Amino acid sequence: MSQDAYFRVTFVRPDGLQDATTGRATDKADAIRSANEALEHFERIGISDYLRSDGLTVEPPARLTVERVPANEAGSGFGLVITDPEGHITRK
Repeated sequence: MSQDAYFRVTFVRPDGLQDATTGRATDKADAIRSANEALEHFERIGISDYLRSDGLTVEPPARLTVERVPANEAGSGFGLVITDPEGHITRK
């Protein structure tokens, strides 16, 4: 079993809204699953709506990045920040 690490998942929807989540996960796929759950809790759209069968990439025009981050940049759970195309935070 893998040891948890901290990941930031950034999902850019086709309409330009950007969803960023940061939290603990065992690997990139686990981070994407957790980010999807957090997003679907608040929005009617999720990463899974665009996720390819590999579980790590999305169909264009959506975009997805997953990166490891230091623990001081992450919380204990997957927090969600939604930003509009002009860079204004619409939900935190």
